Amino acid sequence: MEEIIFIVDELGIKHPTDPKTHEPIMRTTGFLLTVDKGEGLVELARTIKMKD
Repeated sequence: MEEIIFIVDELGIKHPTDPKTHEPIMRTTGFLLTVDKGEGLVELARTIKMKD
């Protein structure tokens, strides 16, 4: 988690935090899609979670 925080800080990206504790929230990616949009390939990260 520390490495992720370092990377997003370096890139100027705001990492999601818990609204109550203001602690960073760990996010995961389920899979990565490579899609041909006609103007070249684009990578899209997607996460699927169970409803319950």
